[in-house]
Amino acid sequence: MCYLSKASKYFSGGNSKTLFMTGTDVLGSHTIHAHASVRPVKKGIIRGRNQLKGKAQTEICQKNLK
Repeated sequence: MCYLSKASKYFSGGNSKTLFMTGTDVLGSHTIHAHASVRPVKKGIIRGRNQLKGKAQTEICQKNLK
């Protein structure tokens, strides 16, 4: 996960503040926080097949990013 977040710094715009992720697995919010540790992510959006899970994880993520 560490390598993915470091690579994200090079593949995204330098001033990107929103990260969109698909998949509501257990690592979803942790992955967004890993990305936020190497770039200025202010908003994380998680979507998956289960809309309720995605919305719940997005809300938890938003609380932890602020």
